[in-house]
Amino acid sequence: MAKVLWTTSIVASLLVCAGARADLILKTDGGRIEGEVLRDKSNGEQVTIKTRFGTVSIPRSEIRELHVEAEAKASYEEERKKSGDNADEQYELAMWCLEQKLTKEYRKHLERVIQLEPDHEEARKRLGYERRGDKWLTEEEAKSADGYVKYRGKWMLPQERAKAEADRGIDKKKQDLSRLIRSAQHGLRATGKTERIAAAREELLAIKDPAAIPLLMQFLFKKGEDNERRILVDVLSGMDGDDSTDALLEIALTDKLAGNRQAAIDALEPRKSAPLVSKVTGKLKSNENADVRNAADILARIGDSSSVPPLVDALITTHRRIHDTTIQEKLDMTVPAPFQPTQTMILPDGTMVRRHMPYNVGSGVNIGQSLPDRQVIVTEQKNNEVLDALIALTGENFGFNKKSWLDWLASQYRANASKTKP
Repeated sequence: MAKVLWTTSIVASLLVCAGARADLILKTDGGRIEGEVLRDKSNGEQVTIKTRFGTVSIPRSEIRELHVEAEAKASYEEERKKSGDNADEQYELAMWCLEQKLTKEYRKHLERVIQLEPDHEEARKRLGYERRGDKWLTEEEAKSADGYVKYRGKWMLPQERAKAEADRGIDKKKQDLSRLIRSAQHGLRATGKTERIAAAREELLAIKDPAAIPLLMQFLFKKGEDNERRILVDVLSGMDGDDSTDALLEIALTDKLAGNRQAAIDALEPRKSAPLVSKVTGKLKSNENADVRNAADILARIGDSSSVPPLVDALITTHRRIHDTTIQEKLDMTVPAPFQPTQTMILPDGTMVRRHMPYNVGSGVNIGQSLPDRQVIVTEQKNNEVLDALIALTGENFGFNKKSWLDWLASQYRANASKTKP
C-alpha cells in the first residue's frame, strides 16, 4: 500500500477518494488501525477511520504512516502499465509492491519473474524455494524430501508428530476428566438434593483412570470439604497402582480429620509392601510432630519388624522451629538475670520446651533486657502413638524407656542369629 505523508494536499486527496476500504494507519507508538478512512470527517488535524469496533479519530501527531487502499491501487496501476513484461522489470515491480505493502501483487509479479526466467535466484528465494542440485523445490517439497511432515502448521519429524498427537490426546483427556470431577464436586455440594448427591458420588466412584488422580487430589483433597475427602478415599481404593497408593498415603498422613486418616489406613493395609513401609518410616524423622504421630498410626497397621528400630528412635522426638517474638511477648516477658542463652520449661503433659536466644550476649547483660526478635523453640515430645505402634508390632511394652527397648532389640537379634547358625 502507498505510504502517504500527512499534508494538506493528502487531506484533499482523501476527500475525493470514494469508497476507500482496508485503509491502514500506523501509529507512532507501534499500533495499527485498519478500516475505512471517512473522507468527510478527516482534515489537516486528524484522520477519522471506521473500524469493525467503531469510529475513531486519530490526531495528526500520532500518525507515522497512512495507507489508503484506493490511492495505492491507483498508483499500482500506473506502475504496472509502465513496467515491461520481462524478468528484470517484473522483479522491480514486485519490489515496489513490497515497499507499498501490496502483498498479493508482490507475489503475483514474483511468480511472473520465474515464469519468464525459471532460474531467477532472488525471486525463487523470496517465494520460499530451496535449491537442491539442479532443481528448485518449494518448502513443502524440500521438507517432505527431508522426511518432515506438517502438523498443525508446523514441520516436524514423524515421531515428533506422533508425540504431539499423543500429548494433545492426553490434554483432551485431562480436560474431560477435570470437567467431570468439578461437575461431580458441585453435585456433592447440592445441599438437600439427595439424588443428585448420590449420582455425583457414583460418577466419582466410576473413575478408574490413574490419570485422574492428580485432578482428584487437587479438587477433592486440597480444595475439598470433609465429606468429599472421605469419598476420595473410596475412589482411590477402587484404583490399582502406585499412584493411588501414594495418594492414599498422603491422606493417611495429612488429612485433618482422624476419621479420614483411618479410612485411608484401612485402604492401605491390603497394599502393604516394603517400599510403602519404608516411605512411612521415613516420616518418623519429620520435624513436624503431627507427621511422626500419623506415621506411627499407619505403621501400627502395616508395619513389620523392619519398622521397629525407627519407631524406637521416634519414641521421644525433638522438634525445632523459628519463632518471631511478638510485641506482646516482649511486653510480658524479659530475660532473667543472670542471662541464659537457653531457657528450659516443662509443660503439664511432660513435654520439655527449650528456647534458644540466637544472638551473642556479652558479659554486661542487664536485668530486664527484652527478648530478641527471633527465637529457636526446641520441643521434646513423648509420642504415645509411637509407643502404641511398638506394642502392636512386638507385643512388648517398655514405655518410653529407650534403653529397655534397645536391650530387647539386641536380645532379639542374638536369638535370631543363634537360630541361623549351622
